[in-house]
Amino acid sequence: MEFIRLVHPINYDPNTGRFSDLEFKGKSSDGSGMSLVQWDCANEKSGVICQHVADHYSDVAGTPVVFLKIREEDFPANVTLHHSPEFHPTKDECHWDARTTNDKKLKDLRKRPVTDYFICENGVVRAVTSEDAASWSR
Repeated sequence: MEFIRLVHPINYDPNTGRFSDLEFKGKSSDGSGMSLVQWDCANEKSGVICQHVADHYSDVAGTPVVFLKIREEDFPANVTLHHSPEFHPTKDECHWDARTTNDKKLKDLRKRPVTDYFICENGVVRAVTSEDAASWSR
């Protein structure tokens, strides 16, 4: 399975070329973990991931919508994935979370270059460019 992790462009640091640690936190006070959206589910339910984000995650997604696509096998061994619509305000059927007792391993995902991320532009998914990232820090 593949998932996306929404990240907010204001949390991108042009000096390090990475997103903030806060974007990859694996523990929450409510018992959930790092929120994810299951890729195939979202595309099936909404036609395209960008529309699904607009419908269910507009309160947390930035402008533009930026996300990291993560394959299940790319999560560290200490992470467990949970189908968790109950932790989403609209009970999104495609909502999952990644839980861990060691955030450090989960935060290692943020070390990917910004060009490994994707952006929604006019409802279409494309790879983030260095120019996109530079515009976020202005």
